[in-house]
Amino acid sequence: MANALARSRRLAAALIALRTDRGMSHRMLASAAGVSTALISRMEHPEAHLTSKPELARKPSPDAIPRLLGALGVAEGSDLWSEIVGLAIAGSVPGWWETMPLGARQRAWAKVEDGTSWIAEYGIHLWPGLVQHPDYAQQRARVGQPHPTTVDVHVIVAGRVRRQQVITEGVTYNLVVEEQAIRRPSVPDAVMAAQLDYVLKLTELPKVSIQVLPVSARVADGPVSNTPYSLMTYPDPEDPRIVAIDTTSDDFLVTDESSVEGYAQLHTRLRAAALSDEDSAAFIREAAAELAAS
Repeated sequence: MANALARSRRLAAALIALRTDRGMSHRMLASAAGVSTALISRMEHPEAHLTSKPELARKPSPDAIPRLLGALGVAEGSDLWSEIVGLAIAGSVPGWWETMPLGARQRAWAKVEDGTSWIAEYGIHLWPGLVQHPDYAQQRARVGQPHPTTVDVHVIVAGRVRRQQVITEGVTYNLVVEEQAIRRPSVPDAVMAAQLDYVLKLTELPKVSIQVLPVSARVADGPVSNTPYSLMTYPDPEDPRIVAIDTTSDDFLVTDESSVEGYAQLHTRLRAAALSDEDSAAFIREAAAELAAS
């Protein structure tokens, strides 16, 4: 299934190109099409507010597309007309995250991960949400909430478990994780032991690669990222890639293709510097054995 955000971004690019080519401002197009300027702005910037106020990041309005295309001089029934209408419909398809009471950050991550063909992630001090054992996720969710909190930690964990289906359903998943995420006692030993065992089971999946980047590793040809990130690629090569940046309090989306390509090249360098899949699994097993013996 196509990623709704990717299709919304393609729709936005098509509308911007048409409006610019016709020399029309938002106000001019809104007047000609009989819609609001706010609607046009939302459709041209589908990722705006997604990570902070997802209720403002509204979906495309397929009903308004014929009026916009008519005002832009696109012939009804033409190939371009059909393509743009199709993008609007695909971009408005509801996702599973809309049926769960998730927080803004979880909804944003679910929306960008949906329908991916390849996910490349980099973890520094913690294991990313897509590979977290439920007990590990629960511990981290509790630590990450303000006190007192009205957030249901169990809902957060349920959201992460549901998001993990992208891996078990066959997406190609490449994770490079720093040694600190394994060695640092960020959760109780028993929880970390369960987490490491869970990761080892994931490595048995045919499309999953998990590599450990030792503290002593040298990453060639440039700097590394100082924040965790996730690079999402979609099956349709016309759907633009996107990078999600994970920080302590907020998440950010990188949509500029040249910047996204920079992350893709960085990930290639990180993978080259990290231990092989086999050596990484051995490293994780050794760490698990040390926990069991302590």
